[in-house]
Amino acid sequence: MKRPLGHGVVFCAILLSGCTHAGVPLRNTPSDLERTDRAVNAEIEAVLQQYVRAVNNADPNLLREIWDTGTAASYVNPTQRLRTWEQLERFWRGFLGDRFSVRKFTPDSVAIRHVGDVAWVVFNWEFRATQRNGEPYNQHGWEPQVYLRSDRGWRIAHAHYSALALRQ
Repeated sequence: MKRPLGHGVVFCAILLSGCTHAGVPLRNTPSDLERTDRAVNAEIEAVLQQYVRAVNNADPNLLREIWDTGTAASYVNPTQRLRTWEQLERFWRGFLGDRFSVRKFTPDSVAIRHVGDVAWVVFNWEFRATQRNGEPYNQHGWEPQVYLRSDRGWRIAHAHYSALALRQ
């Protein structure tokens, strides 16, 4: 027995029209999604700005506030893969704190994406510093970061920075 084509067309038209139940939309409107995206992006940008301050001040205490300090924390750089908060803190104090007297970390071209309680941020960066011996240190690179939303808000769970190769 053939079904009339009209029933399927009517059903699709109702779905596509954004029908409501008791005056409440069955799905978010674009403006609701845009507001949510802007709010989440602002929260993540605030964490990224704290990360910049933690780098510029070589401050492991500030880093602890914005990092997921559980067993999932990881940090990859061109010479090491750090898997625990303790390793990351030692790197922060040693490389940033002990090696440089002045630090200026500047991210740009920041892109933020999120799905549920997971987000990722990708950016270019420039790091200009003065080594303890007075020599300048300049480096450029890229960095993706993975964020998790917890009861403490958004926290960095992983970062992987890559320095640009020197041009010859």
